[in-house]
Amino acid sequence: MAGEIQAEGPARVKNDGALKMQAVAKRHQPALLVVFGEGEEDIVQTIADVLGQPLFLATSGWREGDELDGRVVGILNKNFMSDTEGRNYSRTVINTHCVAGGNAPDENLTAKCSYEYLYTRKPFFRRDVARFLSFVLGQIDPHKDLLKKARTTLISTTFPNVHAALPNLDILSVGADAVELRVDLLKEPLPDGSFSSVPSLKYIGEQVMLLRQRTELPIIFTTRCTNENGRFPMDNPEIFYKYLHRAIQWGCEYIDVELWLPEAIRRSLAERKGHSTIISAFHDFSGTFKWTSPEAQDLYRSGAVYGDVVKMIALVTTMQENYELEYFRSTIQANYTHPPLSGLNMGPMGQLSRALNKVFTPITHPLLPMIAAPGQMSAAEINSALHSMGQMPKLDKYVIGKVRSASQVMFYEKCFNELSLPHQLISVERPPRGSIEAFLRMPSFGGAYINPPLAASAAYLLSVSDAAKEIGQVDTVVVRSVGGQPTFVGENATWKGIRATLSRDFVPSAYSGRAALVLASAEADATAAIFALRSLRIGPVYTIGFRAHGPLASGAEPFRDLEDVKRPEQPFVVISALPVEKLQLVGPLLKLYSKKAKGDGNMVGKVFVDLANVPRKGDPLAYATSLGWTAYSIADVSAWTTVETLRLLVGQNVPYDFVRLASGRNAVPKKRGPKTDVLEALLKRVDGLEKRLKSENKASPPGTGASLQTVENVNDTTGQGVVPKWKPDTEKQPSGTSAIALLTEPVFNEHLPNTLSNVLLETYFIRVHGVPYHILDEAATRQRLEHKQLPIHLLYAIYAVSVWYAAHLVGGYRAAGRMSQNYLLQARKTMDTDEPTIETLQTLLLLAQASYAAGRGKKSYMLLSPFNDMLIHERDESLRTH
Repeated sequence: MAGEIQAEGPARVKNDGALKMQAVAKRHQPALLVVFGEGEEDIVQTIADVLGQPLFLATSGWREGDELDGRVVGILNKNFMSDTEGRNYSRTVINTHCVAGGNAPDENLTAKCSYEYLYTRKPFFRRDVARFLSFVLGQIDPHKDLLKKARTTLISTTFPNVHAALPNLDILSVGADAVELRVDLLKEPLPDGSFSSVPSLKYIGEQVMLLRQRTELPIIFTTRCTNENGRFPMDNPEIFYKYLHRAIQWGCEYIDVELWLPEAIRRSLAERKGHSTIISAFHDFSGTFKWTSPEAQDLYRSGAVYGDVVKMIALVTTMQENYELEYFRSTIQANYTHPPLSGLNMGPMGQLSRALNKVFTPITHPLLPMIAAPGQMSAAEINSALHSMGQMPKLDKYVIGKVRSASQVMFYEKCFNELSLPHQLISVERPPRGSIEAFLRMPSFGGAYINPPLAASAAYLLSVSDAAKEIGQVDTVVVRSVGGQPTFVGENATWKGIRATLSRDFVPSAYSGRAALVLASAEADATAAIFALRSLRIGPVYTIGFRAHGPLASGAEPFRDLEDVKRPEQPFVVISALPVEKLQLVGPLLKLYSKKAKGDGNMVGKVFVDLANVPRKGDPLAYATSLGWTAYSIADVSAWTTVETLRLLVGQNVPYDFVRLASGRNAVPKKRGPKTDVLEALLKRVDGLEKRLKSENKASPPGTGASLQTVENVNDTTGQGVVPKWKPDTEKQPSGTSAIALLTEPVFNEHLPNTLSNVLLETYFIRVHGVPYHILDEAATRQRLEHKQLPIHLLYAIYAVSVWYAAHLVGGYRAAGRMSQNYLLQARKTMDTDEPTIETLQTLLLLAQASYAAGRGKKSYMLLSPFNDMLIHERDESLRTH
């Protein structure tokens, strides 16, 4: 917080304009005491490993001493409860609870602990442990990072159960900086089939756990009351305190505290918030609130006393009230530097304010079951609105250099389209020598990703970030406005990608003071890695194959012979950027240090990162893993680098999981238009089809279902349909496989309706049909399909397009890509391009669309060639008959 909370009396204004508020003390505990259940010792060992510390399992009556410094102490929950009477621990106490048993955590036990970590054994997410510990120990600060952004958004989940959001969570999160869990909208089922009026802490805790396991976005824990468009009762404010305080213990990054709550509750939450950020929220649904009234500024001041962000939202009915809000916003910004204001107007008339607001704008998504508030817009709709108002001009974003060899580059255009960004992506694979400066001086230049990177000393880069200056390389050029004039700033995103990879399964402090080993053939290949290690306060850095120079040379020592390799302390992390011809160095080093670590009894941590971006013989990652190292590939680093690069280039957040999911193929999704109200109908239809599928699976004997396979050939003996022949699937489906995972490719048979066939058909008419053109007539198509009169090649073409939008039902985007290509080939086989019919024209259009979505522009163009010939033929025939 910029100021200090004053617990009593009105807020005072400091000379710099920040509200003066009394700071709540944040104690950074040096060590952990982990409370665990019977038979759950593994979670304590994992926590110790994530912290990079050895473990000590205490018994009843243990006492803290110097000999336990630098160790994680674990204690059985029953022993902890018997030891806590009249005892204060200097350690941060974390209660761990496995939800697999179905029992709720002991309330008394939780009350005696600083935090509570909920987890599942299967699946188990180590990265979730690292994220939780990094946050509650204050080693990461998501709010501080988000404050640096020019514009932030949050996606508000409105599902009654988080499970329903998980299949599409990666897509839902694109463009969002945080995810809001509307706790009041959760529905906890009861044994009698009804739902609890207020979900229990046990149920909510599991929902928070599930959400955090599947997204790296900060979680905003929101309990909205009935008067503010929520479902929590207002007659018992204590329930809000109980739930919000537990959210702090669960490690939620944000808690939404309503301004109507008693001051004692808001003060208590502020005093106990730990590292969580408080959003002080005010909502008015009366339609009578005025932004020009003195009450508006009083509400901001009241919210600022205990809030790190003040959110004020009102329902409006006129456009004028948007202008009044903008005047109020400018007044607040002129008078106060902190806390930031998130001001919005609800309702259709208030959508302008949603586009202009820059702090935590709530967004929705077509795949959500309902909007959280009237007038909410998607990220794509907000970007389109900003562009139409001139607030987001169309610029040229360049990708310069080895485009095809960098996985983080190949999918930028997909993100631009998903977010409806107006920018044009221009790829320059082999730029002429000295041409970079010419690109920068283009009037429409909006930034560039450059691979290989530029020298940070380039004369035309007038401003270079401190990181890029020390690394000596610029891989991203950002355009910033200074005094109304564009200024080019050289940045380096690679080091951020390496750091994010290193801290994915370990807390940052795990690297502090530890030794590191970096292997490379040239210093330029290793500088970003060394800088990333330095940012984690790494100890000595040993190098093989190069000598560090300049600012990074301090503390770096080159190895010259085998004795040097054996002499130093055990490295905690090994990073290799060696080319393939020097691969043989990696294996023996990993083996040597693994033996040394086991001999010392110190195999804690041990991280291996392979930065090689070329095909390799053998698999160093698999070898490192077999030796007990936590191994990461260039794909992991590239994905995180892509996340950082997109934040720099377009100011938008694209989650890591989405990058890994979507960069698995070269497809470019079609630009999405505005949200349509029929999306809910699709969700309902899909839900119904999934229920049918489950019942069909129960009726079928185990092992008889077909899995995703390749069609060998197609026979059409009836003239009414075809039956693909499948390669037998001899592998037994694992137990517990969901019904969705068992969806198979459509089998066309008049006696055997297929669930995925129906899903793909419904998906086409909901997601593709009429966006932007109507290729098919929906009623006629459905009728012809029902009477088995629809040409099979046209049906295949429909599936080739729509399967991209059902990727989560068929095993991901890779599987969807294979299926789309399969449908396209079968459509071509069964279509007679020499017969100019309307159905053939429709098929060619759809296949061209499917090819373009798969990133095959040339093939799409080739498919349009016979289409044009048929159009000319039809025109000539028409002229002759008339």
